[in-house]
Amino acid sequence: MPDIFAFAAYMPIHIPSRWLVALQMICIATLAFTTHGSGKIMSVALLWTGAILGFAAIAQMLNRSRLSIFPEPKTDAQLVTHGVYALIRHPMYTAVLLATLGMVLSASIWWRWLLWGLLLVVLMTKMKLEEKMLQQKFTPYESYKARTKKLLPFIW
Repeated sequence: MPDIFAFAAYMPIHIPSRWLVALQMICIATLAFTTHGSGKIMSVALLWTGAILGFAAIAQMLNRSRLSIFPEPKTDAQLVTHGVYALIRHPMYTAVLLATLGMVLSASIWWRWLLWGLLLVVLMTKMKLEEKMLQQKFTPYESYKARTKKLLPFIW
């Protein structure tokens, strides 16, 4: 499958991670606070799927990698490759994208789609930065990367 997000490889890597996290939080908060309980089945399903995946990823990282919203791994972090991490390398990013997509679908307005697209670009940039640092910190990361997908199991 071609990498439809190859543009992230050309994005400036020098953006400080605190700015990426700030942009990520602004996008998520804006989408969350402008979401109204529409009850659309797809919106609710995506929100719950994202929430469950996010909680599973966090549970598997606790006490191993010193969980952080910043892409830089903590000094005493350990590489987590079991559970949902055996299928995808970034389940928390997938969870955020699914949950916020559910929010967008609850009130599908052009600016909410634009904001979700910005969130996607921010997370892709963050992933690129994070993967670079994980490869430097953990020798087995390259083989882990070769046997797993980035965001969607068996697809991408």
